[in-house]
Amino acid sequence: MGASLMLSTADVQAQGILGGIGKNWSSKTKSAVIGGAIGAGAGALLSKDKKLKGAAIGAAVGAAGGYLYGRHKEKRQQTTYRYYR
Repeated sequence: MGASLMLSTADVQAQGILGGIGKNWSSKTKSAVIGGAIGAGAGALLSKDKKLKGAAIGAAVGAAGGYLYGRHKEKRQQTTYRYYR
């Protein structure tokens, strides 16, 4: 009960802060956006001199990786039934 209550409270807070942005996004899109954000942060932190260039490269790599992960996740959720006679 406690975990589900905490999760639903977090969902409500995220909805309020973001205004429902990404509510109807596919798994591929969500994963690409999250991967791009994480990649941009990591690229900016790891680059020595040119933080903006590192963030841009990190965002591109993170978004591509996130997209591929989301695509894999969507394909895994699809079920295929074969009927043999």
